[in-house]
Amino acid sequence: ETSFPPNDILGMKSLVILTFLWVFLSTPSLGKILTVSNNPDIKADYAGIQTAIEFSYSGDTIFVHGSPLNYGNIKVTKPLTIIGAGYNSNNPDGHSAKLLLIEFTNNLYHNTSSSNSTIQGFEFFFITGNKPGIITKPYGNHIISNITLQGNRIWNLNIQHPLPAGKLKITNGFATGCNVQ
Repeated sequence: ETSFPPNDILGMKSLVILTFLWVFLSTPSLGKILTVSNNPDIKADYAGIQTAIEFSYSGDTIFVHGSPLNYGNIKVTKPLTIIGAGYNSNNPDGHSAKLLLIEFTNNLYHNTSSSNSTIQGFEFFFITGNKPGIITKPYGNHIISNITLQGNRIWNLNIQHPLPAGKLKITNGFATGCNVQ
């Protein structure tokens, strides 16, 4: 029969705990998921997309419920994935998630940029007197790149300050008009 001295057992426990902590702390953390609904009948973390953006961290995902109301304008200053209900929504109420304007920029104070962001499943809604659009405004030495618009319905898109070739990808969407300034 083999027995271990008490010091070896404590050493083994310490080794197991240290190994667990090393694996746990060295594993990259996944972003959190936030929900948004401006419809009071649908429970969500936030009522507005911009508020969710402000309380999110780089790498987070924001899910936006469909609504009869437009979510308005948003400013993205960090890499996020923002997913709407889709423009051909399967929601029981049939509403899409509508946006008017997205500004991709950076936050010099926090040293973050909207590069590597994805916007998916929205309807860029046209309101008389306002053109839906995409604005990219880099400040300082930041370069905004790798912006993906995927699976959106875009009515008369107005792109101001376009990104260099290959830095803005629009895929699997439906667009009726586009104006690049």
